[in-house]
Amino acid sequence: MFGMKTTLEMQNATYPQLVAVLARISGKDIAFYPSKPDAVFNAGWKSATLWDVLDMFSDRGTVQIAGNDFEKLKRLRKVLLSGTKISLCVLNTPVNTFVSDMASLTGLPFRITAGRPTAVVNLKLQHVTLNEILVKVSEQTGTTIIERGAVLESLSKRHATFLSYRTSRPQAGT
Repeated sequence: MFGMKTTLEMQNATYPQLVAVLARISGKDIAFYPSKPDAVFNAGWKSATLWDVLDMFSDRGTVQIAGNDFEKLKRLRKVLLSGTKISLCVLNTPVNTFVSDMASLTGLPFRITAGRPTAVVNLKLQHVTLNEILVKVSEQTGTTIIERGAVLESLSKRHATFLSYRTSRPQAGT
């Protein structure tokens, strides 16, 4: 969801008008409580991600998506990308939904390249990094999850070292 590209041109728009358009584009309930409620502004962006647009709004007030505070999502993204360990519980979720949600949340282009995308994730993990989460999900569901177009050298400079995860055990001599 957050990775979806949006293009919008509005002149003399109020925040409620702009939020209504974003809610329609995203299909999500978006609320915005501006620090200056009477502000009117001109909006114009081409192919901006929904995350970037919401981030811009969050600099000017409080943003909520389906009742969830966007600032908490921003903090979670930062934690996941930094390699910090977290605890996570995922129950009865198709792996393709989980991977899509993680891609949306982190801004990384994850995808499933092998296995059954409808396999169900049921995991309770403690003190794990994003990489460890993806390995466990991959192992539990029998899928291969990769970051599309990842190059180890540039990726490790950007965030945690991550290329792809397989669930098959290495064969002797590999």
